[in-house]
Amino acid sequence: MARSNAAHAALGRVISGSLALLLIACGGTEAPTGPDQNPVPSVTAVSPTDVTTDQGDFTLTVTGKNFVTSSVVRWNDADRPTTYVDAGTLRAEIPASDVGAAGTASITVFTAAPGGGVSSSLTFSILNRAPALVDLSMEGVMEGHEAFTLTVGGARFLESSVVQWNGSDRSTTYVRSDELRATIPASDVAAAGDASITVVTPPPGGGTSNSLTFSVLAPPTGQIAFVSDRDGNLEVYLMNADGTGQTNLTNNAASDWASAWSPDGSQIAFVSNRDGNGEIYVMNPDGTGVANLTNSSSGERGPVWSPDGSKILFVSNRDGNDEVYAMNADGSDQANLSNHAGDDWGPRWSPDGSQLAFVSDRDGNYEVYVMNADGTDQVNVTNNVALDGEPAWSPDGSQIVFDTNRNQSDGSRDDVYVMNADGTGAVSLTSGSADDINPSWSPDGSWIAFISADPGWVLKRVDVDGANEVVLGSAQPGRPGWSADGSWLVLESDADVYLTDPQGRVRLNLTNIAGEDYHPRWRPEP
Repeated sequence: MARSNAAHAALGRVISGSLALLLIACGGTEAPTGPDQNPVPSVTAVSPTDVTTDQGDFTLTVTGKNFVTSSVVRWNDADRPTTYVDAGTLRAEIPASDVGAAGTASITVFTAAPGGGVSSSLTFSILNRAPALVDLSMEGVMEGHEAFTLTVGGARFLESSVVQWNGSDRSTTYVRSDELRATIPASDVAAAGDASITVVTPPPGGGTSNSLTFSVLAPPTGQIAFVSDRDGNLEVYLMNADGTGQTNLTNNAASDWASAWSPDGSQIAFVSNRDGNGEIYVMNPDGTGVANLTNSSSGERGPVWSPDGSKILFVSNRDGNDEVYAMNADGSDQANLSNHAGDDWGPRWSPDGSQLAFVSDRDGNYEVYVMNADGTDQVNVTNNVALDGEPAWSPDGSQIVFDTNRNQSDGSRDDVYVMNADGTGAVSLTSGSADDINPSWSPDGSWIAFISADPGWVLKRVDVDGANEVVLGSAQPGRPGWSADGSWLVLESDADVYLTDPQGRVRLNLTNIAGEDYHPRWRPEP
């Protein structure tokens, strides 16, 4: 019997379908299509192609073909919320949890039956962020320092991140994402110089951070005189600039204080009450050759050597009030230079020895005056209703720095000012919320160090134009002293004598012994 046309058509569909299934079973990629069947999706690109581990939620755009409204983007075979744009574009919402750790993900598109299927995959990369450095627990050590732990602060650190010293890995402990600790061997700081500190995070992604500088400083040289009560009374001591060799020079039952070096470092002038009242004495740097220069029944204080070492200024009340006196270095020819009914004190020689700056209240308030070295031509160079004091000459003698409360109408705060030596051009270098006092010029004239009560009592350093103010650590009121080459500052802090460099990278407690140590002064270099 002949088959009908309908039967032939049905048989054809069965054979066609069987062949299609056979092709798929044998590795074919084309699903059966027809008027009621979805096509197999195809993926050609994704955007972005990678993100870093701190990306957070983001939208992934998938391009390809054969997308339908029911197509879904899959992340490692897991469906993600998908928006159909057109047959060639889908957008999927990827949560931050998918990219929390470095690695890769498989991106596919799935279209459900009828027909449909899963596309081939593309690889998406999750990368480590490059680390960033913010600070170091210390910025420097002295040459020859023992091995130490350096704490590195920053961001985006991983357990695999490593601290590097001049590009070489150092043993590193991960603390948290913003802190690492590295062991720095003694060999790294055996010689003076600067080292580059970086952090490296390995692939995927990762990379090298910005660098911070760690300084290995050459140790200070020379000697420092200071005053201590460690033996039960005030005595003048001498030590090496690194704190070794501390020796009691005066070693007397009386009180000895206010040491001042001669310009060539061959003698020390100081004040002692061993004869019953304050007198100016001198001695050799080993404590021998002690001589009373003033030998007066009045109180004398504040010795200051002239730049050429031939004279010594001091303050005396032998005339009934404080006056500025001068004498020869052997105590002869003592003369009242200020010679005024007001109180005069705090004299300072100009660098060339031709003039003196001092403080006087003769006009009803504290003012800075300048006079010739013989006491003539006394001029009020501050001439302000405020209180002005603590003058210090610039190394070239062209300017004077001083502290004053003129910025506050109620006089509640001192600031550091600088002016020309004739009193013109006075400008404020500081304007904090607390006292800034006792300014001191660096030997090259580029910086001014001073003591500030903001925050607490600290040592600060500022450029001569008032810019780049830097806090150098805790301190006590007292004029800081510079080494001859300007590479170190000596100061009083916590009843001890400390040393710091002008950048604040290294800070050393030089005395660190029971008792109060203060008034440190560098020995001049011949």
